[in-house]
Amino acid sequence: MSFYRFIYFCALIGGWCAFAGWFLSELIPLPESRKNTTLHVLLIASFVGAGIGTGLNIISGTGKGRWYQRVLPGLLGGLLGGAIGGLMGNLFYSSLGLPRALGWMIMGLCIGSIEGAYEKSPKKLRNGLIGGGLGGLIGGILFDPVASLVASGSGLTSRATAFVLLGLAIGCLIGLVQVVFREAWLTVLDGFKPGRQLILSQQETLLGRGEWVALPFMGKFGTSLETEHLRIVRQADGLYAAEDNDTKTGTLVNRQEIKGRVVLSDGDVIKIGNNLVRFNEKAKHETAESPRTEEKPRPVTRKAAEPISMPPPPPPKPPPPPKPSLEVKPPSPPPPPKPSVGVKPPPPPPPPPPPPKPVIAVNPPAPVLSPPQKPVAPAPPPQAPVASGTPDGCPVCKRKVPGLKGARYCMVCDLTF
Repeated sequence: MSFYRFIYFCALIGGWCAFAGWFLSELIPLPESRKNTTLHVLLIASFVGAGIGTGLNIISGTGKGRWYQRVLPGLLGGLLGGAIGGLMGNLFYSSLGLPRALGWMIMGLCIGSIEGAYEKSPKKLRNGLIGGGLGGLIGGILFDPVASLVASGSGLTSRATAFVLLGLAIGCLIGLVQVVFREAWLTVLDGFKPGRQLILSQQETLLGRGEWVALPFMGKFGTSLETEHLRIVRQADGLYAAEDNDTKTGTLVNRQEIKGRVVLSDGDVIKIGNNLVRFNEKAKHETAESPRTEEKPRPVTRKAAEPISMPPPPPPKPPPPPKPSLEVKPPSPPPPPKPSVGVKPPPPPPPPPPPPKPVIAVNPPAPVLSPPQKPVAPAPPPQAPVASGTPDGCPVCKRKVPGLKGARYCMVCDLTF
């Protein structure tokens, strides 16, 4: 789960487990003379501490193995811490006049140390002591004012509210300190349940398909994974390194397959199977070059006295061969002019009139004078033959022109024929 959800669930589990422990302690029958005594306080504090310790140890180990294996260590550690804290708090309050919050702080210290002791992680032990101590102190300071504010005749409501608040404070501060003081962590970007985050607090962290590994990848995205596919190791110099477990599909770091152990840097993306995991760390280390090839080009450094040889200039390119000259063809003669044709062809000539009847002349007819002839124009180029049936028609426009042959004149075509 993500860090924000981890803090939220730690607070929620701490409050509910404190309520469950208080409720079980109230079911134990005690005589009226034994109530509100040191024995009664010791009994309630032991049950509340056992509930908080069990719940927080289970949720802190979610995804790191079988959860039921953490029940017994959390139960015993919380029971012992609650008994010591309740006894010391009651002693401080009744005998020395010191605030009872010191006793709840001791109970928080004991509960916070359970996870670190179980995983044998000095960093988690340190973080748990800080978070548990602060949570127990804050919850203890608010314990008496809240109990007085919701006081009732039997005192059940006030005790229940005060212990729930104590569990909330211890759980919230333990989760918050674990997140704030993290040095390196993993974030699932793609694949099985993206968004999950894991704090690298152990010397060696396993990733794979097994249920017992710290960050398991199951389901359809884990089919190409080995049971223990990859291990992330914290080296003696404080650096984290990834090492493939001789798998068939291999492991990629920044899209490059790794061989052996490879030192990780902040922001590296690890691909195992179909899952993408990003590595982050707060500490910045100046390390030697990693055995894998860097993605970004690195500048080449030279000595001061080393001359820099420049590459010879490229030979000049030969001029391109001249293009072959194209022969210019002489212009073709213009086509002969077409005979001029009227814009609108004339209609076909009417049929010839019937021949006139012969006239018997009494007197001899006077000689017919021909009209003055115009100068004959030069003969036109040969024309198309005149259509049959119009012997007195114009050879060009076929218009009927009266007159004698050779003296006919077509005004449309300006032609004498």
